[in-house]
This record gives sequence, structure tokens and C-alpha cells, in this order.
Amino acid sequence: MLEIERISRLSARYTLHDDEGHTGSWARRRFREEMDGDLDGERYELRRERRNRLVLVHSGRVLATADAGKRGRWMISCGDSTYVLARKSRWRSEMELRSGEKTLGSIRRARRGGVLCDLPSEVSPAARAFATANFIACAPANTKASPVGPKAFNNSRT
Repeated sequence: MLEIERISRLSARYTLHDDEGHTGSWARRRFREEMDGDLDGERYELRRERRNRLVLVHSGRVLATADAGKRGRWMISCGDSTYVLARKSRWRSEMELRSGEKTLGSIRRARRGGVLCDLPSEVSPAARAFATANFIACAPANTKASPVGPKAFNNSRT
């Protein structure tokens, strides 16, 4: 399980670690859905490419993309794999990562502004961090899922 913890209530900086020993830290840019940080010493950047698209960049190369769909769904492409990140139900802030009809795991808010990402090890650490960063950056502000404040990226109109 990947766990992301907010360092303090006043800053948008996070630490991350999982059961397999992967560690890192991420910082969110103020009032934006963009983040950058490291995972196991490697530098990554989550940035907005278009109005409804986020990309994960490593060493100038795009590793994964997330396209906003209807009803808060995100289509995530990572290498040859494609996933859908969607809310589990209309009334819950928890989101599920699906591959086809199969649910791989979930991402939900933890205590003190943190996030728990319960995804199998078959999903790469970078893909897990990307899905979780996407959850942090774009969670609706009016739900319990938003550990980072106002939603800067409105995907409900696409």
C-alpha cells in the first residue's frame, strides 16, 4: 500500500512510502493541479498539458497521461496499460482504479490530509504515484477527498 502524508497543514508538500520500500516527496504548486517530486531518487513532474489532460514526466519523457472524462473519471495511459480512475460511488470520496471490467484497487483519503493508495504491485510504482497525485491534484473540493484545498482543475464540465 502506498501512503502519502501531508507534511504540514500550511504547505502543499507530501512524503510518500509503500510496503515495498519505495520512498519520495512531492510538492504541489500553489493554486494549481501541478506537482513535482522524487520517487526513489528519480525526479518526476505532474503537469497540465491541456485543459483536460495531465502528464507524468521523467527526464523529459512522458511516462503516463491522464485524460479527464465525464463524471470525474480519468483515463490513465501508462506504457501499454490503460486504466480508469473513477469514484466508487456518487456519495463517497474513494476512487477505484480499473483495468477493463476488473477493479485493481482504490485510492482514498487518510487522516490529516494524507492519501492511501491500495493498488497491487503489478501496477508500477510510478503509475501508483501518478494515480495518487492525480487524486490529490484533482479531487473535488466539496468532498472529503480533497486534502489540498480548492479544486483548480474542473473536470466535471468535460
